[in-house]
Amino acid sequence: MRPSFFFDRSSRSGRASAARRCVLASLIVALALVMPAGPSGFVAGASASVPQPDAVPTRWQLDFQVGPMRLITLESDTGEPRAWWYMTLEVENNSGRDQFFVPAFDLTTDEGQVVRAGRGVPGKVYRELLDLLDDPLLDTQFAVQDVLLQGEENARRVLIVWPAADLDADELSVFFIGFSGENEAYRVRDPETGELREFVLRKTYRVDYCVPGEMWNRGSRPFERCGSQWVLR
Repeated sequence: MRPSFFFDRSSRSGRASAARRCVLASLIVALALVMPAGPSGFVAGASASVPQPDAVPTRWQLDFQVGPMRLITLESDTGEPRAWWYMTLEVENNSGRDQFFVPAFDLTTDEGQVVRAGRGVPGKVYRELLDLLDDPLLDTQFAVQDVLLQGEENARRVLIVWPAADLDADELSVFFIGFSGENEAYRVRDPETGELREFVLRKTYRVDYCVPGEMWNRGSRPFERCGSQWVLR
């Protein structure tokens, strides 16, 4: 029997250069020790104030519904059974103008893994899930990359799939990228050169899932949703 879905509403050269980029990336991800830097953004400094999205959207923002997150075992291209995380999403453009829609979906685990949706997912898995869900309006995240026209009649339904690389995780977080035009400049001081590097944090929607017990033994039961919020990432 296919699972039923109920939607709930709701971005030096050589080794030395590589090492420096890793340090800078870690600083950005942590968003630690942030203070205002005037109109041009934020600078890592001595006071602690993590940048947050504006309470009222200041740029375009899409409306979307996030469906339940589930685990399923399907054969990969090699014929070996493999676990996959998947969910569906419905997105609607009520922003007042057509928007170019190229979404991305990052999944993180409490074990520190980061997985980008679609990477390493063969077409065979998408086809089997589309057949299983039996929704003629459902498309893969790649098929919906296009101009999203305004209005309910132009809403798109999206299938999102990740390779389930960590079945021991107790918590999962999904970051929905490309659903808002809001961003914030963020400056990080290079720990080696002392120079300021500027990056752009994008308003991104985050949904957290709690997965107590053995994930592989859940069957088609959806994961418990235990939090959601807009963040700058």
